[in-house]
Amino acid sequence: MLTFVTRSAKSVARRVAPDLYATVAPALLDWWRGERAPTPGRPYPTEELRLLAEKFGLRAGFVVLGGPFRGMKYVTMPGEGNLLPKLLGSYEEELQSLIESWPSRQYDGILNIGCAEGYYAVGLALLISGIRVRAFDIDESARHLCAELAAMNGVAGRLSIGSRCDREVLRKLDGSRTLIVCDCEGCEAELFDATTVAALRRSDVLMELHDFIDPAISKLLVHRFKRSHRTTLITSVVRDPETYPQLSFLSPKERAHAVDEFRPGIMQWAFFEART
Repeated sequence: MLTFVTRSAKSVARRVAPDLYATVAPALLDWWRGERAPTPGRPYPTEELRLLAEKFGLRAGFVVLGGPFRGMKYVTMPGEGNLLPKLLGSYEEELQSLIESWPSRQYDGILNIGCAEGYYAVGLALLISGIRVRAFDIDESARHLCAELAAMNGVAGRLSIGSRCDREVLRKLDGSRTLIVCDCEGCEAELFDATTVAALRRSDVLMELHDFIDPAISKLLVHRFKRSHRTTLITSVVRDPETYPQLSFLSPKERAHAVDEFRPGIMQWAFFEART
């Protein structure tokens, strides 16, 4: 399994704008090496989490147990990060009430940038009946996992998977009512420039922000979207493992790991909702 460290570095270097590698990737690698770590001394326990996911999955099943994607069959190995929160249904729980509102918004389609193994791409295809989803990820193994997940859940016919989403892809959405879910690991400002944002005036965008890479990202993007979109900022919170009874058979340390998304600190998402 690719470690989250390797995956993140590759994402920054190649996901959207390879020309940013010289400035963005070194900063992220510094963070992972601990040179700029917001939470020093907190390594990512890859093998420990793999064994824990196997233990949990063998008992509870490799199925999402809660949240808007409850019942989604899941792969046994993640494209990135910790598998446990996704199986538990606690993954990015801050966003769940927003996600549950999306079926009523009458989107023309969904575009997922940085799909990893397909938690959102496949989950949204299941949640919104008949919707077509385009998913992108520069990592080949992630694309294979996403295709596998789509097939497992019977939505492969409504999901297309590509390697690279660039500004031209987004600008072709001009005039459409598309939902965009974006996690491009520090390349937000490059991808969503002023011309691209203008083309997305009827689309909604949920974007994970990466201010730990560039502290100016959030302010810049809010400014770019402010004429055409209403902005809601959502802040990450720490999970309390004791609120998830499905974890009762695990040790205290295992329960803590099961809900930990191993973020570099407090992070935010922006939901840019089209005014028209």
